[in-house]
Amino acid sequence: KNGDNPLDIHIMTMSCYQQKRRYSMVDKKATNTKATTSVLKALVEHDIVISIPRSLDLLLSCNSFDVMEHIQQQQARSSLVRLRDRRRQRAISAERPDEDIQGLPVPAGRRNCEGLFWWQFVLTILRSEHEHTFREFRPMPPFNPLHTASQISGFPPAFTLICMWAYPSQLRTPCIGDSGLPIHSVAHWDVSNNGNQARKGITLVEMAHDHPSSCRYRDRKGKTPLSLALESGTSWQSGVRRLTLAQKENSFVKRLSPGAMAMEE
Repeated sequence: KNGDNPLDIHIMTMSCYQQKRRYSMVDKKATNTKATTSVLKALVEHDIVISIPRSLDLLLSCNSFDVMEHIQQQQARSSLVRLRDRRRQRAISAERPDEDIQGLPVPAGRRNCEGLFWWQFVLTILRSEHEHTFREFRPMPPFNPLHTASQISGFPPAFTLICMWAYPSQLRTPCIGDSGLPIHSVAHWDVSNNGNQARKGITLVEMAHDHPSSCRYRDRKGKTPLSLALESGTSWQSGVRRLTLAQKENSFVKRLSPGAMAMEE
């Protein structure tokens, strides 16, 4: 009636059910996550022309409180880790034992996302997109959620942040094809849509903040994220300023080899 497709209806239905279950004192039985994600995968595969950002926007809208709460908790953990590292450095420089840092927690990465149905939905949609993109490849390349997300123009920044925290090594791992990093893929996003321009800026800034040296790496064609951002018409305030600051003169790094799996800061 409202133009919603079966996938939208499934997302809204499961979101309402999970929220009701969360705040209900009656239904506390475990949800069959495997069954619900199987239904989701079937719906995604059935609709080849699905707009992934639109579906994820709906998922985010229906679960905005839980997603934002998770992001705030993760940011707090990251702050504690930085505090721990500073204390360790002071202890080392002062030649003191580091007992004062033992009580500080460490982010648990992807383990923090276990049991979150909306995160399982995000991964299911990304995996389906990955399998569709590389369906002709034999063998199929390994599934890297952050790589797939970065290649989808307009991907919601909130889910990108969680991908970065859950899979931090993928920020430093070259993508299949052009051997660029995820930040190269985001820098190439189309900005003809104003919403995409804002999302692109947020994502570029966050990736540059988490891994500054990635701004100076070249892909297989010898291009840096700044070059790709300028070619795609990105504005100064939507990421170009941050990339310019990170890309210092005479600090370029040679392009990445397809087999490189990690980079040093």
